Amino acid sequence: MIKRMMLAAGLLMTSLWANAGPLTDADMQQWLKTQSQLAQLGDKHDDVLNSMDMGELLKLPPEQSAKQAIAHISASPSTKDALKVMAQNGMSAERFMEVFFRIIKVQMAQQFEGNRAQQSAEVEEIIANTKDPELRKEILKSYEMMNAGLAEVNPTDASLVRKYQQQLDVME
Repeated sequence: MIKRMMLAAGLLMTSLWANAGPLTDADMQQWLKTQSQLAQLGDKHDDVLNSMDMGELLKLPPEQSAKQAIAHISASPSTKDALKVMAQNGMSAERFMEVFFRIIKVQMAQQFEGNRAQQSAEVEEIIANTKDPELRKEILKSYEMMNAGLAEVNPTDASLVRKYQQQLDVME
């Protein structure tokens, strides 16, 4: 729970691509089409993605984390195929990752909103059972950052993710 909460806080505190406009139907359709084709590349692509340390990437500013993720992915020979698929669909690796992280941010916000009372109770219990005052502060700070980040979810992004949720679910 703590690790998941800190990871979520890390993602949300970055206010991913705050200056970018909201996602559009075209963005979602383009990303879904690209992701569907990437899934056909099979396990080679998944192995490269799974070898990334997402926790470390999420600690960085969004532009830097996207660049590092792309550099990591680009180092793999199997990535050339993935980059080719992205290019064929009119997406740069940066744009693909931006849309991906924005989708994840919305999904995390929706999941948290649906379980807010339970999450709050779990955090209170964890804090009560944690003896280290510094760790208690860190847990509380992460929880507060996560709550603040949830308020920053772009409503248009949230609406589009809901609209395309069935297609996103199939990809998981």
